[in-house]
Amino acid sequence: MDHIVVTNDIHATGGLILVKVDEILYFKSRMEKMHIKIVTSTADFDAMGSIKYWIDMMNNSGHRFKLIDRGTVVNVSKIAGINEREKTLMFAGRNTGNECTIAFHRYRQVRDELLELNNRICVI
Repeated sequence: MDHIVVTNDIHATGGLILVKVDEILYFKSRMEKMHIKIVTSTADFDAMGSIKYWIDMMNNSGHRFKLIDRGTVVNVSKIAGINEREKTLMFAGRNTGNECTIAFHRYRQVRDELLELNNRICVI
């Protein structure tokens, strides 16, 4: 699976859009039931389904996505760094909103798992 079908908002006002999986930085649950926000370096999109469904679908298709807190899942290959002090992940190529917060109570476990999956991640 190289692409997924998404929309530009929860009402699909822009119709269907193809997005390359390799362009996804992270996705997170939305307040609307069964919707997720998909974030790339250039735009944000919407898709239907649960977080669990999307994690399973991506990972069963050969990609590496990891749950970092209750509602946020990151594309491990897109992580540029981990900020130890702020407990956040940083992504290369994202101008604004380029950080995801790691759940404080799971920080060490998540950090160690991410570093094991991607040894190019810089810890600052």
